Amino acid sequence: MSERAGEGTNFRNGPGFHGSCVVKLWWGHVLQVGIGQGGLWMTNMKSETCVQSTNDFSTLSKVSAASAGYFTDDFQKHFVSRTCRRSPLIHRGYCVRAQAITHCVNEFLQDTVDAPYRQVLSLGCGFDSLYFRVCGRMGVQRSTSIWEVDFPAVVHRKRLMVDQSQALKSLLKNITSPAGSDKKDAVVLDSQDYRLIGVDLTDVVALDSALEGSGIRWDCPTLILAEVVLCYMDPARSGNVIDWAGQRFLQSRFVVYEQFFPDDAFGRVMVDHFESLNSPLCSVGVYPQLLDQEQRFLQKGWQRCRVLDMNQFSASCVSESEKLRIESLEPFDEFEELHLKCSHYFILVASQGELADIPALRPVAEISTDFTVLPTPASSGAILARLLSPAVRGLRRFGHRSCLVSPQSVLTTGGFGDGNGKHQRLRDLHLLLQEQDAWSREVTTSQWGNYYVPQAGGIIIYKSSLCDCQR
Repeated sequence: MSERAGEGTNFRNGPGFHGSCVVKLWWGHVLQVGIGQGGLWMTNMKSETCVQSTNDFSTLSKVSAASAGYFTDDFQKHFVSRTCRRSPLIHRGYCVRAQAITHCVNEFLQDTVDAPYRQVLSLGCGFDSLYFRVCGRMGVQRSTSIWEVDFPAVVHRKRLMVDQSQALKSLLKNITSPAGSDKKDAVVLDSQDYRLIGVDLTDVVALDSALEGSGIRWDCPTLILAEVVLCYMDPARSGNVIDWAGQRFLQSRFVVYEQFFPDDAFGRVMVDHFESLNSPLCSVGVYPQLLDQEQRFLQKGWQRCRVLDMNQFSASCVSESEKLRIESLEPFDEFEELHLKCSHYFILVASQGELADIPALRPVAEISTDFTVLPTPASSGAILARLLSPAVRGLRRFGHRSCLVSPQSVLTTGGFGDGNGKHQRLRDLHLLLQEQDAWSREVTTSQWGNYYVPQAGGIIIYKSSLCDCQR
């Protein structure tokens, strides 16, 4: 997801695109449109269109991560017209996301193995290859059916890609809807165990009607997936989806993967970026903490709910052998930014019916204890804080380290921030100096010139000792 702010990806002649554009991304999502035919241009896209656009770039990142060996997906590549190599940081972000969703799917399949019939409903499916992974590589028996729902424009494009790929089409059984079916019909693809439906999720009545008409069952074990979907919806409308699912699917699990915690520096940057692109994170301010997300489902009638941030998930639900395998794939040293990102995304599983009696997000067997978070430290006092002068710009960073090297100077190194117009790892040394009771002067390595060489550590050799050694 080099989709960090400030880096761009050029798309030409892809499905649904005309001409060329430069797109800046934030963890795999569209940030802004830049250069196109005729020079620099800007566009004020509708929020719905911007949200749909995130799917295309997320798909490319999934293909890149899979090709690098982070997870197995032999089918996602059939949903792109080109490939590109993402950075290790992007790969790690999509890897932990794939691990979480796969963990939840596998748990559901394991916990319902004796059920004569079960189904998976993916809301906001995009170009995800879920059906082909589950019913293809995993070899799940035909007692498992999958429904995928997204905007009509998205699923019609997806249907076209399936028709154009023999590898995908060969996995479908008894297709009953003809290619190029009426675009007014919500059911875009109808086969024995796979349905592709075009409906706006904000219209719960239309969603219910389309699923009913396509043969979904309300009384069998059902897994509902929503990967970075509810966050784009108005909180009242996404709440309607949660309420509707709880009332209609009496034996079910609802899995959510999306952002939270918008109140620290990283979270504010995350929220501002999506806001500036007309794809705001609508629910993150209403449900900012993990407890808020948990209560959101419990108050809608779901019997049990468990939620972990992605650092917690990785610590408890990913085996040590898998972690070592991932470490061996490619060089990686951006752990600070990865952990920050993972501390702002969560995986949630809400359950009801008989599935509520079985714990979800279970830790792997080789980890003896579940991952726990220490309680927030209690306040023990206050300290005087002063705002730095606006002229001090070198400390606009996070994940860095600072040290008081004298009563009037603070040395800072590392972290992430703005460098040459890009969001990147910073490698300079920054010295903040106090002058006349104000921390108002800064010196960076770029200002030191060729006459200063920073030194740290070591021991002092006095002249007398040096002379003794020379005798």
